[in-house]
Amino acid sequence: MIAVMDALIIALVGMASYEIYLEWLMGEKSHDTVAYFSAIAISVIIASQRFAVARLYTLEALRNVKFQVKRTLVAWTGVVVLLVVAAFLLKVSEDFSRIWLLVWYLGSTALLVASRFVISHRLKRWADQGRYFRAVAIVGAGPLGQRFVEAIQADRSLGLHVVGFFDDRRSRVPSTVAGVPVIGSTADLINHVRYGEIDLVIIAMPLSAEDRVLQFAQQLRSLPVDVRLLSDAVGFNLANRPVSYWAGIPALNIADKPMSGWNSLFKRLSDLVLASIALVLLAPLLALVALLIKLDSPGPVLFRQKRHGFNHNLFDIYKFRTMRANATDHAAEKLVTKDDDRVTRLGRFLRRTSIDELPQLWNVLKGDMSLVGPRPHALSAKAENQLYDEAVAEYAERHRVKPGITGWAQVNGWRGETDTVEKIQKRVEHDLYYIEHWSLWLDGWILILTVIKITTGKNAY
Repeated sequence: MIAVMDALIIALVGMASYEIYLEWLMGEKSHDTVAYFSAIAISVIIASQRFAVARLYTLEALRNVKFQVKRTLVAWTGVVVLLVVAAFLLKVSEDFSRIWLLVWYLGSTALLVASRFVISHRLKRWADQGRYFRAVAIVGAGPLGQRFVEAIQADRSLGLHVVGFFDDRRSRVPSTVAGVPVIGSTADLINHVRYGEIDLVIIAMPLSAEDRVLQFAQQLRSLPVDVRLLSDAVGFNLANRPVSYWAGIPALNIADKPMSGWNSLFKRLSDLVLASIALVLLAPLLALVALLIKLDSPGPVLFRQKRHGFNHNLFDIYKFRTMRANATDHAAEKLVTKDDDRVTRLGRFLRRTSIDELPQLWNVLKGDMSLVGPRPHALSAKAENQLYDEAVAEYAERHRVKPGITGWAQVNGWRGETDTVEKIQKRVEHDLYYIEHWSLWLDGWILILTVIKITTGKNAY
């Protein structure tokens, strides 16, 4: 709702400035209304994306007025500067009124900033009234965890509700701490997170347990949940992390949900629209390929295989069958190599051009996959006789987002065989870069590069 409100502020102030200044005060009818309103529409789209990237729509950010005002000013000013530069480069700057632009910018800025004060005030009041909260799990039922709970309980305006403590020393800690139950171990917490019962994890473990902290923080980074580490537990290995404050206690930001709120909605809508269009346009090709597969070799047209998806959930991935039916490797115990005799004649062409992946458009519509994201790998796939999650420590972090038909690794040359640890390491590095820097613009650029790259037919067998 706040994102929609921001878009409306920018759009309505821009249109009102045009009507009041140019139409009423100046009485000028020669201005191109379409050009002005097009500029406003483009700015709204870019601003909405920039505000989302700046993480202005998280509850933490919305409660912090100083953060909101600073980030909003920087993002909105950047959009206006971009608009001015684009108009100059396109040699259309003379078609627009400078006074109109200034009035639009100042008016929008004033309303955007004012709205941040109102929103922050309302959120605090609603939290005081118990109208909203975030479900919090605390790792560590020691003094630090107890102090954090007591601070939360003393300030309801934080909007935090502690679900419980999780501690591997359960037999040595009391059943309740500060009135909050000790629910289970850290393994139990991971299950709670995977079932969507936790919004925020606070790690409250002492400095002496730094190795355990690092190990557990790494486990949580593979899950779609916000993770904070109370700074009393911080050693040198976790320095240079962003810091936030919870009930006055500093905490390091170990991990954030990569896509939430409007970001998640925008990505899902783009997936549904583009996948639907692609299926309609490619229907003749899909039918032709299905017929050719049946003519080329006996067996089913489609190949299904279990893969890990978002939040480590299993799903069935669809592909056109490219191997002989009696040689199909559902467990992917052996990776496909160049000149692999298991692959059919038609299958080699389908794999080289990635046409065999097109049935995954149905996976996108079902919600198992996205058009762009880390490629899902077979459960038993190995590099140098090591499972991928054994070969690369950060491998599980790829599951914080939905897997994709194509991805940043694929368009950067890491497509095809992953028989060495170096190859899978490079894939994971590119996948994590994508997760940390995701935007709709990056998705669009990857889709464009994918079309270009698959025409070369390299690395895929």
